[in-house]
Amino acid sequence: MAEQVLYIGIDLGTFRSVMVSSDSHEEEELTVIGTPKDPIARNFLKRDVLFGEEALKNRLALNLFRPLELGVIKDTQEDREFIAHFITHLIGLSDPEEYDRVVAVIGAPAEASYVDKTAIFDAAAGSVNAAMIISEPFAVAYALDMIEHTLVETSVQERLIFAVSMEQSLDLTTKCTLATLVTSLTEK
Repeated sequence: MAEQVLYIGIDLGTFRSVMVSSDSHEEEELTVIGTPKDPIARNFLKRDVLFGEEALKNRLALNLFRPLELGVIKDTQEDREFIAHFITHLIGLSDPEEYDRVVAVIGAPAEASYVDKTAIFDAAAGSVNAAMIISEPFAVAYALDMIEHTLVETSVQERLIFAVSMEQSLDLTTKCTLATLVTSLTEK
């Protein structure tokens, strides 16, 4: 029997993030995380962490966090933990437990540093078998069929971090190419 692989593409945005997968799941989520303010709120909500619209609906009972600012992860340990929760949440929206192997491509903002990309990779590593972090300009170059103008770094453990120096930003149609990008790059 052939191994079933789920390919996931995630665009992490400062305000809104998008997840698409090879099995036609597509979810859009506000990049906001909420934790209960006190034990009473925790008992009422029956959860320790809420995401997106659900967090905003219950904002009076929550401490809200937006872990990305100006396209990069805020420089606190708390925000790094919250982005990890958020990435795990986005991956979970695609029902990965039905598959033998899960491969994710995560679009990082163009301004994200190597440290930010490594933090994003580490956040995803616990939820997927293989992950690639690409800068959004790389995704734009891929969508425009200009991939030959990019620099690609690869390591043996399928830890791929892609970086390019381009001045374009990711448009809405490019977000949907992330799942296709994962497929084509992992088959080579």
